[in-house]
Amino acid sequence: MSIGSQALGPRPKVGMFAALESQNFRRFWYSALGQSAAMGMQTLTISWLILELTGSKAQFGISVFLQGLPMSIAVIFGGMLSDRMNRVRLIQTGQVVNLVLLTLLGVLVLLGHVRVWQVYLIIPLIGTFQGLANSSRGPLVNDLVERKDIMNAVSLNSMLMNITQIAGPSTAGFIISAVGVGPALLINASLYSISIFWLSRIKYERKKPVNLRKPLKDLVEGMRYVKSVPAIFSIITIGCIMGLFAHPAQQMVPVLVKDEFGLGARAAGFLLMSAGIGALIGNMALASLGERVNKNVVLLTTGATYAVGILAMAASPWYASSLVALFLMGLSRSVFVSVGSTLLQLIAHKDYLGKSLSWWNVGGSFPFVGAMPLGFLADGIGLRTAIAVWLMVYVAVLIWVGFVGTGIRKIDAAPKTAEATPAKA
Repeated sequence: MSIGSQALGPRPKVGMFAALESQNFRRFWYSALGQSAAMGMQTLTISWLILELTGSKAQFGISVFLQGLPMSIAVIFGGMLSDRMNRVRLIQTGQVVNLVLLTLLGVLVLLGHVRVWQVYLIIPLIGTFQGLANSSRGPLVNDLVERKDIMNAVSLNSMLMNITQIAGPSTAGFIISAVGVGPALLINASLYSISIFWLSRIKYERKKPVNLRKPLKDLVEGMRYVKSVPAIFSIITIGCIMGLFAHPAQQMVPVLVKDEFGLGARAAGFLLMSAGIGALIGNMALASLGERVNKNVVLLTTGATYAVGILAMAASPWYASSLVALFLMGLSRSVFVSVGSTLLQLIAHKDYLGKSLSWWNVGGSFPFVGAMPLGFLADGIGLRTAIAVWLMVYVAVLIWVGFVGTGIRKIDAAPKTAEATPAKA
């Protein structure tokens, strides 16, 4: 039994909070408050800064890409580091660096010295260290709770992130409208200190991993393992394609609000808040259901519903109906991500858990990568049409891999851990 899973008293009567029985997980959960609040604000603060400096959809896409590409690379190598090093310290390091970088950016704005090239220099570093930190969060949950509580822990963690995604963008919108982007960036940076503090309170000593290989060989073996387990390969494939071709639509919300509706940062914050409310409700329901769901059915259903929500957003001519579309998008994607993460943690062997989840996290960083070509496409054919065209790739992959393929459909109600030895390439 891991240190974090030791009971500190009777299990709470409310099943929704079962994983909070672990003291270490509670502290990890508190740390997620600061991190997700910071990331919720960051969604709007940096985006609005770029729009104020350039006013260009293409430049906006480039800025998001410059954060996403290094993040995608970092989560791959971060998963390898996660299997070798202290996961708490890796997360802390990434958050300390991002606190410093966002503070620097805020000071430049307040002093009136900020330039586009400076933002382009800072945001890849933010993406890199955010990727390194995020690659350890999923495996760390597995270390801190019992196997039977993994889905509950994942849902609770996602629920907390969703709460701050509700408050973060709307708060950022109010601050930007009232006093400007500079103060918003400084407040954004300060929120990381909450997470850093609570991470320091976790009593965590991870056992030294066995059978470590050279880093490159370790990475190759991780890829072989993912490919050798059909369920893992299918889940990760859909997650990555969702990140690259579906979720960039939500990244373009500030552009939609500014150019299509002619509204300001506060309106953009409310749209993103609507997605956060949907995500919160979805994860609350998931945490309450616990093991009483067919996870593969929920995964595929919410994956399809997410596509419907994006098409509704692209077709909606009114701001009010866009709020409903964002709500549906937030609910379906949050449940998809929580269930996908849970299945990976249940199926992947512990020796390959960090590396498997790192490829899953690549999908989480791909929206930043996909935003750049989507931005250029929007400049050519219009934002709404570009979103619909871009989404069709995701829909095709979801149908082929998820509904036609058997990797996900054959997952048992009680998934078993896959073997530790990957198939030879």
